[in-house]
Amino acid sequence: MHFVVHCGMELLEYRRLVTKSRLIYDLALIAKQLTRPDHCLWCGLKCKPEGHHTDYRRPLRVEWICIACHKKEHARLGRLHYLTLDPV
Repeated sequence: MHFVVHCGMELLEYRRLVTKSRLIYDLALIAKQLTRPDHCLWCGLKCKPEGHHTDYRRPLRVEWICIACHKKEHARLGRLHYLTLDPV
């Protein structure tokens, strides 16, 4: 079987993109290039929100959401990012 992600990338290529994106995001937080709000942008809970990537190709574009909303979103997305295809 051959694994690809929904955007057509090989699984390994996708994993590398995610790792690189998270590193850039973490470094931007440390360098104060990103400003974390004091509440969840989805539910309004006052907290220290996490940055949720909707597109790992844009590592500094995140949605600031609480842990509960982040877990719900990833549960909603599930592992449907991956499609299993037989090699052609």
